[in-house]
Amino acid sequence: MVIGVTALACALALAGCSSSGGGSGGSGGSGGNAAGTQVSQATLTKLKTAVSDAEKVPQFTAPGDSVDVSAIKGKTIYAFPINNEIDTCNHQVATYKQLGEEFGAKVITFSNSGSPDQWATGVKNAIAAHADVLAMFCGIIPGAIGPQLTSAAKAGVKIIDGNYNETNDYSGLDAVTGVETAEGMKTSVDAAVVALAGKPLHALMVTSSSVIQGPAATAAVKSEVKADCGDVCTVDKTIDIPVQNWTSDTTNQVSSALLADPKINAVFVAFDGMATFAVTGVQQAKRDDVKVYAWGASATTIQTMVGHDDGILQADVGPSVAWDAYAEMDQTIRLLAGEPAASPDKELVPNRFWVPATAKGFLTSSGGYNEEGYGGKAYQNAYRTLWNAPTL
Repeated sequence: MVIGVTALACALALAGCSSSGGGSGGSGGSGGNAAGTQVSQATLTKLKTAVSDAEKVPQFTAPGDSVDVSAIKGKTIYAFPINNEIDTCNHQVATYKQLGEEFGAKVITFSNSGSPDQWATGVKNAIAAHADVLAMFCGIIPGAIGPQLTSAAKAGVKIIDGNYNETNDYSGLDAVTGVETAEGMKTSVDAAVVALAGKPLHALMVTSSSVIQGPAATAAVKSEVKADCGDVCTVDKTIDIPVQNWTSDTTNQVSSALLADPKINAVFVAFDGMATFAVTGVQQAKRDDVKVYAWGASATTIQTMVGHDDGILQADVGPSVAWDAYAEMDQTIRLLAGEPAASPDKELVPNRFWVPATAKGFLTSSGGYNEEGYGGKAYQNAYRTLWNAPTL
Protein backbone atom coordinates (compact mmCIF):
# COMPACT_ATOMS: atom_id res chain seq x y z
CA MET A 1 0.00 0.00 0.00
CA VAL A 2 1.60 3.30 -1.14
CA ILE A 3 0.81 6.71 0.28
CA GLY A 4 -0.18 9.12 -2.50
CA VAL A 5 1.97 12.03 -3.62
CA THR A 6 -0.77 14.59 -2.99
CA ALA A 7 -1.26 13.49 0.60
CA LEU A 8 2.49 13.42 1.16
CA ALA A 9 2.83 16.96 -0.15
CA CYS A 10 0.16 18.09 2.28
CA ALA A 11 2.05 16.44 5.10
CA LEU A 12 5.34 18.08 4.16
CA ALA A 13 3.57 21.44 4.14
CA LEU A 14 2.09 20.73 7.57
CA ALA A 15 5.15 21.75 9.53
CA GLY A 16 5.14 25.18 7.91
CA CYS A 17 1.45 25.95 8.32
CA SER A 18 0.93 29.35 9.90
CA SER A 19 -0.96 32.58 9.46
CA SER A 20 -1.01 33.70 5.87
CA GLY A 21 -2.71 36.32 3.82
CA GLY A 22 -5.45 35.11 1.49
CA GLY A 23 -6.72 36.19 -1.87
CA SER A 24 -9.87 38.07 -2.62
CA GLY A 25 -13.16 36.39 -3.33
CA GLY A 26 -12.97 37.47 -6.96
CA SER A 27 -14.22 40.52 -8.76
CA GLY A 28 -16.18 38.89 -11.54
CA GLY A 29 -19.90 39.61 -11.24
CA SER A 30 -22.46 36.83 -10.80
CA GLY A 31 -25.49 35.95 -8.73
CA GLY A 32 -27.92 38.42 -10.30
CA ASN A 33 -26.93 41.40 -8.15
CA ALA A 34 -28.00 44.94 -8.76
CA ALA A 35 -25.38 47.31 -10.13
CA GLY A 36 -23.49 49.32 -7.54
CA THR A 37 -22.66 48.26 -4.00
CA GLN A 38 -25.66 46.21 -2.85
CA VAL A 39 -26.73 42.57 -3.06
CA SER A 40 -30.02 42.28 -4.93
CA GLN A 41 -33.30 41.30 -3.30
CA ALA A 42 -33.66 38.45 -5.78
CA THR A 43 -30.36 36.98 -4.61
CA LEU A 44 -31.33 37.36 -0.96
CA THR A 45 -34.64 35.58 -1.54
CA LYS A 46 -32.89 32.66 -3.24
CA LEU A 47 -30.32 32.37 -0.47
CA LYS A 48 -32.96 32.47 2.28
CA THR A 49 -34.56 29.38 0.73
CA ALA A 50 -31.22 27.56 0.58
CA VAL A 51 -30.51 28.30 4.25
CA SER A 52 -34.01 27.25 5.30
CA ASP A 53 -33.61 23.91 3.49
CA ALA A 54 -30.27 23.34 5.24
CA GLU A 55 -31.93 23.72 8.65
CA LYS A 56 -34.16 20.65 8.09
CA VAL A 57 -33.52 17.24 9.68
CA PRO A 58 -31.32 15.18 7.30
CA GLN A 59 -32.43 11.81 5.97
CA PHE A 60 -30.57 8.48 5.99
CA THR A 61 -29.48 6.84 2.73
CA ALA A 62 -28.01 3.32 2.88
CA PRO A 63 -24.32 3.35 1.90
CA GLY A 64 -24.42 -0.14 0.44
CA ASP A 65 -25.84 -3.64 0.70
CA SER A 66 -26.51 -5.43 3.97
CA VAL A 67 -23.48 -6.83 5.82
CA ASP A 68 -23.39 -8.99 8.95
CA VAL A 69 -22.12 -7.41 12.16
CA SER A 70 -20.85 -10.79 13.42
CA ALA A 71 -17.73 -10.16 11.29
CA ILE A 72 -16.24 -7.95 14.01
CA LYS A 73 -16.76 -10.31 16.94
CA GLY A 74 -13.45 -11.14 18.60
CA LYS A 75 -11.49 -8.69 16.43
CA THR A 76 -9.09 -6.04 17.77
CA ILE A 77 -9.63 -2.46 16.66
CA TYR A 78 -7.31 0.47 17.42
CA ALA A 79 -8.85 3.94 17.23
CA PHE A 80 -7.75 7.55 17.63
CA PRO A 81 -8.85 11.00 16.41
CA ILE A 82 -6.88 13.87 14.90
CA ASN A 83 -6.92 15.57 18.32
CA ASN A 84 -8.68 14.53 21.54
CA GLU A 85 -8.97 18.18 22.53
CA ILE A 86 -11.63 18.60 19.80
CA ASP A 87 -15.00 17.77 21.33
CA THR A 88 -16.63 16.28 18.24
CA CYS A 89 -13.65 14.05 17.44
CA ASN A 90 -13.40 12.81 21.01
CA HIS A 91 -17.13 12.00 21.04
CA GLN A 92 -16.90 10.13 17.72
CA VAL A 93 -14.20 7.82 19.08
CA ALA A 94 -16.13 7.21 22.30
CA THR A 95 -19.30 6.30 20.39
CA TYR A 96 -17.37 4.07 17.98
CA LYS A 97 -15.72 2.26 20.91
CA GLN A 98 -19.10 1.72 22.55
CA LEU A 99 -20.52 0.28 19.32
CA GLY A 100 -17.55 -2.02 18.73
CA GLU A 101 -17.69 -3.41 22.24
CA GLU A 102 -21.44 -3.93 21.97
CA PHE A 103 -20.81 -6.14 18.95
CA GLY A 104 -18.00 -8.15 20.56
CA ALA A 105 -14.83 -6.42 19.36
CA LYS A 106 -11.92 -5.29 21.51
CA VAL A 107 -11.53 -1.54 20.90
CA ILE A 108 -8.34 0.17 22.11
CA THR A 109 -8.23 3.97 22.01
CA PHE A 110 -5.25 6.33 21.99
CA SER A 111 -5.26 9.98 23.08
CA ASN A 112 -3.26 12.74 21.40
CA SER A 113 -3.15 16.52 21.08
CA GLY A 114 -2.86 16.82 17.31
CA SER A 115 0.84 16.23 16.64
CA PRO A 116 1.88 14.06 13.65
CA ASP A 117 4.51 12.48 15.91
CA GLN A 118 1.72 11.36 18.22
CA TRP A 119 -0.30 9.98 15.30
CA ALA A 120 2.77 8.01 14.23
CA THR A 121 3.02 6.56 17.75
CA GLY A 122 -0.64 5.61 17.60
CA VAL A 123 -0.12 3.65 14.37
CA LYS A 124 2.93 1.89 15.85
CA ASN A 125 0.84 0.98 18.89
CA ALA A 126 -1.87 -0.46 16.62
CA ILE A 127 0.71 -2.70 14.93
CA ALA A 128 2.10 -3.80 18.32
CA ALA A 129 -1.45 -4.62 19.48
CA HIS A 130 -1.92 -6.84 16.39
CA ALA A 131 -4.98 -4.81 15.48
CA ASP A 132 -7.22 -6.02 12.69
CA VAL A 133 -8.39 -2.47 11.98
CA LEU A 134 -6.94 0.98 12.56
CA ALA A 135 -9.77 3.54 12.69
CA MET A 136 -8.75 7.21 12.53
CA PHE A 137 -11.20 10.05 12.99
CA CYS A 138 -11.67 13.64 11.82
CA GLY A 139 -9.55 13.62 8.69
CA ILE A 140 -5.93 12.90 9.58
CA ILE A 141 -3.80 13.47 6.45
CA PRO A 142 -2.32 10.02 5.68
CA GLY A 143 0.87 11.46 4.20
CA ALA A 144 1.79 12.89 7.60
CA ILE A 145 2.24 9.32 8.84
CA GLY A 146 2.92 7.61 5.52
CA PRO A 147 5.73 5.24 6.55
CA GLN A 148 3.85 4.10 9.63
CA LEU A 149 0.65 3.42 7.65
CA THR A 150 2.66 1.47 5.09
CA SER A 151 4.06 -0.65 7.93
CA ALA A 152 0.56 -1.18 9.31
CA ALA A 153 -0.71 -2.31 5.91
CA LYS A 154 2.20 -4.77 5.58
CA ALA A 155 1.23 -6.13 9.02
CA GLY A 156 -2.26 -6.84 7.69
CA VAL A 157 -4.04 -3.96 9.42
CA LYS A 158 -7.05 -2.52 7.57
CA ILE A 159 -6.92 1.30 7.66
CA ILE A 160 -9.95 3.60 7.82
CA ASP A 161 -10.03 7.39 8.02
CA GLY A 162 -13.19 9.21 9.03
CA ASN A 163 -14.23 12.56 7.55
CA TYR A 164 -11.80 12.07 4.71
CA ASN A 165 -13.68 13.09 1.58
CA GLU A 166 -13.27 16.35 -0.39
CA THR A 167 -9.91 15.21 -1.71
CA ASN A 168 -9.09 13.01 -4.68
CA ASP A 169 -6.26 11.09 -3.04
CA TYR A 170 -7.31 8.06 -0.96
CA SER A 171 -3.99 6.23 -1.37
CA GLY A 172 -2.94 4.28 1.70
CA LEU A 173 -6.50 3.86 3.00
CA ASP A 174 -8.78 0.83 2.74
CA ALA A 175 -11.95 2.80 3.49
CA VAL A 176 -13.05 6.35 4.25
CA THR A 177 -16.17 8.08 5.44
CA GLY A 178 -17.31 11.45 4.20
CA VAL A 179 -18.69 14.68 5.58
CA GLU A 180 -19.79 17.80 3.72
CA THR A 181 -17.55 20.54 5.04
CA ALA A 182 -17.60 22.42 1.73
CA GLU A 183 -21.38 22.29 1.52
CA GLY A 184 -21.66 23.52 5.11
CA MET A 185 -19.32 26.43 4.48
CA LYS A 186 -21.31 27.41 1.39
CA THR A 187 -24.49 27.50 3.46
CA SER A 188 -22.68 29.67 6.00
CA VAL A 189 -21.76 32.14 3.26
CA ASP A 190 -25.39 32.20 2.11
CA ALA A 191 -26.56 32.86 5.67
CA ALA A 192 -24.02 35.66 6.17
CA VAL A 193 -25.08 37.39 2.95
CA VAL A 194 -28.73 37.16 4.03
CA ALA A 195 -27.92 38.54 7.50
CA LEU A 196 -26.20 41.57 5.99
CA ALA A 197 -29.49 42.43 4.26
CA GLY A 198 -27.97 43.72 1.06
CA LYS A 199 -24.71 45.13 2.38
CA PRO A 200 -21.63 43.56 0.75
CA LEU A 201 -19.94 40.69 2.55
CA HIS A 202 -16.22 41.10 3.34
CA ALA A 203 -14.93 37.90 4.87
CA LEU A 204 -12.10 36.49 6.95
CA MET A 205 -11.53 32.76 6.40
CA VAL A 206 -10.03 30.74 9.28
CA THR A 207 -8.93 27.28 8.19
CA SER A 208 -6.44 24.48 8.86
CA SER A 209 -4.51 22.67 6.14
CA SER A 210 -3.53 20.00 8.64
CA VAL A 211 -7.10 18.66 8.46
CA ILE A 212 -7.95 16.95 5.19
CA GLN A 213 -11.04 19.07 4.47
CA GLY A 214 -9.29 22.39 5.17
CA PRO A 215 -8.36 23.31 1.58
CA ALA A 216 -11.82 22.31 0.31
CA ALA A 217 -13.48 24.46 2.98
CA THR A 218 -11.42 27.48 1.97
CA ALA A 219 -12.13 26.95 -1.72
CA ALA A 220 -15.85 26.56 -1.00
CA VAL A 221 -16.06 29.87 0.84
CA LYS A 222 -14.29 31.71 -1.96
CA SER A 223 -16.40 30.12 -4.69
CA GLU A 224 -19.68 30.73 -2.86
CA VAL A 225 -18.83 34.36 -2.16
CA LYS A 226 -18.15 34.81 -5.86
CA ALA A 227 -21.35 32.98 -6.83
CA ASP A 228 -23.56 34.88 -4.40
CA CYS A 229 -22.30 38.42 -4.88
CA GLY A 230 -18.82 38.42 -6.38
CA ASP A 231 -19.30 41.84 -7.94
CA VAL A 232 -19.51 43.49 -4.51
CA CYS A 233 -18.37 40.84 -1.97
CA THR A 234 -14.85 39.62 -1.15
CA VAL A 235 -12.79 37.21 0.91
CA ASP A 236 -10.24 39.67 2.26
CA LYS A 237 -7.88 37.35 4.18
CA THR A 238 -7.26 33.69 4.94
CA ILE A 239 -5.64 32.45 8.16
CA ASP A 240 -4.27 28.88 8.19
CA ILE A 241 -3.58 27.40 11.65
CA PRO A 242 -2.18 23.89 12.32
CA VAL A 243 -4.52 21.76 14.41
CA GLN A 244 -2.07 21.56 17.32
CA ASN A 245 -2.05 25.39 17.56
CA TRP A 246 -5.78 26.08 17.49
CA THR A 247 -6.02 26.84 21.21
CA SER A 248 -2.89 29.00 21.30
CA ASP A 249 -3.04 30.98 18.05
CA THR A 250 -6.62 31.44 16.84
CA THR A 251 -7.71 34.29 19.12
CA ASN A 252 -4.74 36.54 18.46
CA GLN A 253 -4.65 35.89 14.72
CA VAL A 254 -8.36 36.66 14.32
CA SER A 255 -8.07 39.77 16.46
CA SER A 256 -5.06 41.03 14.49
CA ALA A 257 -6.80 40.45 11.16
CA LEU A 258 -9.90 42.37 12.25
CA LEU A 259 -7.87 45.28 13.61
CA ALA A 260 -5.87 45.43 10.38
CA ASP A 261 -8.96 45.44 8.14
CA PRO A 262 -12.05 47.20 9.54
CA LYS A 263 -13.93 46.31 6.36
CA ILE A 264 -14.24 42.64 7.40
CA ASN A 265 -17.77 41.92 8.63
CA ALA A 266 -17.92 38.10 8.84
CA VAL A 267 -15.58 35.28 9.91
CA PHE A 268 -15.90 31.77 8.48
CA VAL A 269 -14.30 29.02 10.57
CA ALA A 270 -13.65 25.71 8.82
CA PHE A 271 -13.66 23.64 12.03
CA ASP A 272 -15.57 24.60 15.14
CA GLY A 273 -12.74 23.50 17.40
CA MET A 274 -11.48 26.99 16.54
CA ALA A 275 -14.86 28.73 16.80
CA THR A 276 -14.87 29.84 20.44
CA PHE A 277 -11.33 31.16 20.05
CA ALA A 278 -12.41 33.05 16.93
CA VAL A 279 -15.30 34.58 18.88
CA THR A 280 -12.85 35.67 21.58
CA GLY A 281 -10.71 37.21 18.85
CA VAL A 282 -13.69 39.24 17.65
CA GLN A 283 -14.30 40.42 21.21
CA GLN A 284 -10.62 41.18 21.73
CA ALA A 285 -10.68 43.39 18.64
CA LYS A 286 -13.84 45.07 19.99
CA ARG A 287 -15.63 44.20 16.75
CA ASP A 288 -18.95 42.88 18.07
CA ASP A 289 -20.50 43.88 14.72
CA VAL A 290 -18.62 40.96 13.12
CA LYS A 291 -20.41 37.58 13.05
CA VAL A 292 -18.80 34.12 13.12
CA TYR A 293 -20.01 31.08 11.15
CA ALA A 294 -18.47 27.65 11.85
CA TRP A 295 -18.58 24.04 10.64
CA GLY A 296 -18.43 21.02 12.95
CA ALA A 297 -21.56 20.94 15.13
CA SER A 298 -20.07 20.26 18.57
CA ALA A 299 -22.14 20.47 21.73
CA THR A 300 -19.67 22.78 23.45
CA THR A 301 -19.78 25.27 20.58
CA ILE A 302 -23.51 25.13 19.95
CA GLN A 303 -24.19 25.61 23.66
CA THR A 304 -22.71 29.11 23.35
CA MET A 305 -25.44 30.07 20.85
CA VAL A 306 -28.36 29.19 23.14
CA GLY A 307 -30.17 32.34 24.21
CA HIS A 308 -27.91 34.61 22.15
CA ASP A 309 -29.86 35.28 18.96
CA ASP A 310 -27.79 38.38 18.25
CA GLY A 311 -24.53 36.93 19.54
CA ILE A 312 -21.24 36.80 17.66
CA LEU A 313 -21.52 33.09 16.76
CA GLN A 314 -24.39 32.85 14.29
CA ALA A 315 -24.14 29.28 12.99
CA ASP A 316 -22.48 25.94 13.58
CA VAL A 317 -23.32 23.60 10.71
CA GLY A 318 -22.29 19.98 10.69
CA PRO A 319 -23.13 16.28 11.02
CA SER A 320 -24.17 14.27 14.03
CA VAL A 321 -21.03 13.00 15.76
CA ALA A 322 -22.76 9.70 16.57
CA TRP A 323 -23.74 9.36 12.89
CA ASP A 324 -20.05 9.82 12.06
CA ALA A 325 -19.21 6.93 14.39
CA TYR A 326 -21.91 4.71 12.87
CA ALA A 327 -20.56 5.43 9.38
CA GLU A 328 -17.04 4.44 10.40
CA MET A 329 -18.38 1.31 12.07
CA ASP A 330 -20.20 0.46 8.85
CA GLN A 331 -16.91 0.57 6.94
CA THR A 332 -15.23 -1.46 9.67
CA ILE A 333 -17.82 -4.23 9.41
CA ARG A 334 -17.58 -4.27 5.61
CA LEU A 335 -13.80 -4.67 5.63
CA LEU A 336 -13.79 -7.36 8.32
CA ALA A 337 -16.54 -9.25 6.47
CA GLY A 338 -14.33 -9.30 3.39
CA GLU A 339 -16.68 -7.03 1.49
CA PRO A 340 -15.73 -3.95 -0.56
CA ALA A 341 -15.75 -0.66 1.32
CA ALA A 342 -18.59 1.72 0.54
CA SER A 343 -17.55 4.67 -1.61
CA PRO A 344 -17.14 8.00 0.22
CA ASP A 345 -20.01 9.56 -1.74
CA LYS A 346 -22.24 6.82 -0.27
CA GLU A 347 -20.75 6.64 3.25
CA LEU A 348 -21.52 10.33 3.61
CA VAL A 349 -22.73 11.85 6.89
CA PRO A 350 -25.14 14.72 6.19
CA ASN A 351 -25.10 18.22 7.68
CA ARG A 352 -27.71 20.18 9.54
CA PHE A 353 -27.45 23.96 9.75
CA TRP A 354 -27.74 25.07 13.40
CA VAL A 355 -28.44 28.69 14.39
CA PRO A 356 -29.18 30.39 17.73
CA ALA A 357 -32.95 29.97 17.29
CA THR A 358 -32.65 26.17 16.93
CA ALA A 359 -29.50 25.51 19.00
CA LYS A 360 -31.40 24.27 22.05
CA GLY A 361 -32.77 21.39 19.98
CA PHE A 362 -29.23 20.12 19.36
CA LEU A 363 -28.60 19.57 23.06
CA THR A 364 -29.83 17.31 25.82
CA SER A 365 -31.00 18.85 29.08
CA SER A 366 -27.48 18.35 30.45
CA GLY A 367 -25.83 20.01 27.45
CA GLY A 368 -24.81 16.82 25.65
CA TYR A 369 -25.56 15.59 22.13
CA ASN A 370 -29.28 15.16 21.43
CA GLU A 371 -29.69 12.86 18.43
CA GLU A 372 -33.33 13.94 18.06
CA GLY A 373 -31.96 16.88 16.12
CA TYR A 374 -30.82 14.43 13.45
CA GLY A 375 -33.92 12.24 13.49
CA GLY A 376 -33.35 10.38 16.75
CA LYS A 377 -32.90 6.63 16.48
CA ALA A 378 -34.06 6.48 12.86
CA TYR A 379 -30.61 6.51 11.23
CA GLN A 380 -29.10 4.37 14.01
CA ASN A 381 -31.72 1.66 13.55
CA ALA A 382 -31.37 1.94 9.78
CA TYR A 383 -27.66 1.12 10.14
CA ARG A 384 -28.38 -1.66 12.63
CA THR A 385 -30.92 -3.22 10.28
CA LEU A 386 -28.31 -3.05 7.51
CA TRP A 387 -25.90 -4.94 9.81
CA ASN A 388 -28.45 -7.57 10.95
CA ALA A 389 -27.95 -6.21 14.48
CA PRO A 390 -30.57 -5.64 17.22
CA THR A 391 -32.31 -2.28 16.91
CA LEU A 392 -32.56 0.22 19.76
